[in-house]
Amino acid sequence: MYKRQETSEETVENVDKNIALFFGEKFDTSGAVQPGDLAQLIAGKDSVEMKLKARINQTCKKKGCWMTLEMDEQKEMRVWFKDYGFFVPKNADGFESIITGFAYVDTVSVEMQKHLLEDAREAGEEIAQADIDAITDPKVELGFEASGVMIYMPESVAKENQKSEEGEENNSTSTEK
Repeated sequence: MYKRQETSEETVENVDKNIALFFGEKFDTSGAVQPGDLAQLIAGKDSVEMKLKARINQTCKKKGCWMTLEMDEQKEMRVWFKDYGFFVPKNADGFESIITGFAYVDTVSVEMQKHLLEDAREAGEEIAQADIDAITDPKVELGFEASGVMIYMPESVAKENQKSEEGEENNSTSTEK
């Protein structure tokens, strides 16, 4: 199910090779910009097509149907997957990624903000009902619709994901680059 591209990143403590796993559309990863470049690229526009390289902060723990990326200045950006057509591993937190698709200015409804917190609580995060109830206004933020995602992760983690997903329907498509 997973096909990979090996990288030469190794450490003394961990000789596990990092591999590049692709989900959704396979794409050329060259030309990816850093998070600090995004504001300039989207300035004055509703959206911009691009490739972005960033560390994954968190993935949806229910299905892997979204993820957040570490951006500059302690901010993060939520990434949704085009047409709900693929998912990423639920244990990809902290790994480097490159995504391709459209960055856009998004208005997140009160209902969606509450839904995301409720999902996080169901997945085991400690979130007080008072925090959910305190959401009363829509929030404007940057979002991203990815048509493809590449994640660098240790080969052992990729194999663990493959084993855990056997028997489950998985919409991810990993291809060798």
